[in-house]
Amino acid sequence: MAAGLDPGVNPRLLQLFLDGEEQPIIVRGGSDDQFGPQDSIEFYGTGLDTPFTDTRVYWLMEGLRPGNEFQR
Repeated sequence: MAAGLDPGVNPRLLQLFLDGEEQPIIVRGGSDDQFGPQDSIEFYGTGLDTPFTDTRVYWLMEGLRPGNEFQR
């Protein structure tokens, strides 16, 4: 079983989740429906600082529909 994101992912279908809620992202490039070496993903991440942990996990996946993108 493979782990990680498929390198052949369609960038238009990328979705980012935090605590079960979809987060807005910006996908730069990928207009050819392929994620190449010059393409990138941007998002606003927030830190976590509690007495129990300072770790926050974001989940990036290829969805069945276009992801929640920032309005440009």
